[in-house]
Amino acid sequence: MTSRLPALARDPATAEYHDRHSADHDEWYEGQVRFADSDRPGWDAEVQRVVELVRGLPPRRTVHVACGTGFLTGHLRGFTVGLDQGPAMARVAQPRLAGGMVVLGDALDLPFATGTFDRLVTAHFYGRRPPSERAAGAAGHVV
Repeated sequence: MTSRLPALARDPATAEYHDRHSADHDEWYEGQVRFADSDRPGWDAEVQRVVELVRGLPPRRTVHVACGTGFLTGHLRGFTVGLDQGPAMARVAQPRLAGGMVVLGDALDLPFATGTFDRLVTAHFYGRRPPSERAAGAAGHVV
């Protein structure tokens, strides 16, 4: 029987793509450069609401899976670990985590012991996965 590896999560080309775009990743959130002319009514207000929601969460031991550049991760309070597969993304994210650190790793095979964290957050990763590869089973043990 052959193992079905999730293409997005473990594909080297995907990791390389995200690393290549680490410098301009935040432009998507901020509506800048190549996204500046996008017709996105209400986008800025929605991003601001998400940032305020994240800032308003109580301090906890948190892992942010697929943290990317740390655009949202840096707003989490308490001890925070950002996990990403891309070294370039991790380098951008690390300075944003004053109360934590960034770890390179596989979002579908988290390198943390059971009960390490009080909370797991993710912005985009698991929503892009097929239902059989989503967070509850694979990542739930860390909280």
